Amino acid sequence: MQYLLKNFEINIDEKIVKRGFDYFKSKQVGELFQTGPDTFEAEVYGTENYTVKVVLKGEWVAKFNCDCPYDLGPICKHIVAVLFTIRKQNAGEEEVQIPKKSREKKQGYEKPVYQQIEDVFAKISKTELENFIKDICKNDASFRSLFLGTFTHHLGAISKEMYIQKMKTFLKASPRDHDFIENEKIVTKPIFILLENAQKNLNENTILQTIYLCESIFEVLIPANENSINGNDEIYDTVNESFELVELVIAKYLTPEIKNELFEYCLLASRKKQEQGNDWEFAFLEVAAKLVENETDMNLLTQYLDKTSDKYYGKEKKAELKLIALKKYKGKESSDEFIHSNLQIPEFRKQVIEKEFENKNYTKIKQLAHEGISINREDHRAKKEWKEWLLKVAQIENDIPHIIEYARELFFYLPNSPDMNCLVIIKEKTFPNSWNEELEKIIARTKTFYPSDTLLKIYIMEKDWKNILLFLQNKLSFEMIEICEPYIKTDYKKELISLYELAIYEFLQNKYANLGTKQYQKCCRMLRRMKKLDAQDEVEKIIQDLREKYPKRNSLLVELNTV
Repeated sequence: MQYLLKNFEINIDEKIVKRGFDYFKSKQVGELFQTGPDTFEAEVYGTENYTVKVVLKGEWVAKFNCDCPYDLGPICKHIVAVLFTIRKQNAGEEEVQIPKKSREKKQGYEKPVYQQIEDVFAKISKTELENFIKDICKNDASFRSLFLGTFTHHLGAISKEMYIQKMKTFLKASPRDHDFIENEKIVTKPIFILLENAQKNLNENTILQTIYLCESIFEVLIPANENSINGNDEIYDTVNESFELVELVIAKYLTPEIKNELFEYCLLASRKKQEQGNDWEFAFLEVAAKLVENETDMNLLTQYLDKTSDKYYGKEKKAELKLIALKKYKGKESSDEFIHSNLQIPEFRKQVIEKEFENKNYTKIKQLAHEGISINREDHRAKKEWKEWLLKVAQIENDIPHIIEYARELFFYLPNSPDMNCLVIIKEKTFPNSWNEELEKIIARTKTFYPSDTLLKIYIMEKDWKNILLFLQNKLSFEMIEICEPYIKTDYKKELISLYELAIYEFLQNKYANLGTKQYQKCCRMLRRMKKLDAQDEVEKIIQDLREKYPKRNSLLVELNTV
């Protein structure tokens, strides 16, 4: 697309023009070089510096290119800034300004919506407003829930039973699909408002009301969490907010009455949740652990903990909750003793290792890590952590054979996400004349057992541009071209341009692809990226060919006009 230099901005997105003009006015365009009769080049300074090239043809901007990554439109802010600079130089203008586009005045009311609302409120009577709200509350369940959630605090003290009834009313406000909740926000929005108001007004006189509110949310929303159609996020977050509010009550406003109410409630709720088979039992037991004050409380908590499942780190979680309770009522000495007698729990072993690291007791760390690898042999997460500690100590002691051994093990430890930092460590500690042999072994194993993008990461780390090109040729896609381009565009520009062209044609010829405007926009982004590689002529040929090949794909033709 060509632009008339004297008013190029009228055909460009206003935001891009504004940003480019700001660059121009703030003198972020470097010296403008005229590299030919009608060819200009300049550097534009910003977070990064980019080079812009412009070719004029008479009064027209015939070609332009910028090496910035922008590819969402035909022209970027850096090119706009340079065009303003060229226009000023060519015309000898003292001041360049953006001409205001003429806009037809909209007919009718032009005030913003918020102002219209203010005007209406100023003119209607209290009775009209009351009748309007009552009518909506009567006919719209979601608005009724929102209204009650916002203004419940004006009703005075509310019993737990009344809160439970409100929660059930909020649940009914959402449409259902075979008993599944379709719109969680309709349910949770008024409840969030209730929680916000409860936190805002929290004091010695409102503690019990706040606890009743949270307990009613637990009793109604946790079962409902299993009957939501949209992934449960909104309801899950609401329940978590309620637990956080309970934590705030414990931290700031705990009284003996509230402590007893909460402790008993959480123990019973954990048993109920365990029987129902949901995941909230430990959340209630954690609150109970923070309320333990004496041996009787501890014994009760232990009874309930011992009846919970050991599945999915249940054993570790139970030990952690016992530790919370011990710290609360017996202090540091007893909790330290408990930690050292339960080192089969990874979190406890980690705490002891961290303490030994502070004391620089590296021999003890190695002993604890090796024991942990043996004890937690089925726990891959814990084993990885112990190996990381062994590597850390080996690095401190400059034990090169063990550094390479542990780094190699950690690099291959997680099949889907190898740790590239470990590969860097291996290379740093391997003799240069042995590195190629070591690397070949790593690549061979990677090809056999690991995802292909791991291989690409290795090539990038090694700056092996040739193998990156071969990798791209075998895994050709728009996404992979974007990843590989920065590394090969200097040495393999011609090949990269050809791969762009091939990818575009393959994409458009895929009979199984559901092609529409978004897909055509993606193709045009690739064409713009080709232009940034100085492939203007190739792009023009492709555009002409696509117009002839797909004359009935109107959406494609429209998008090609933007390139």
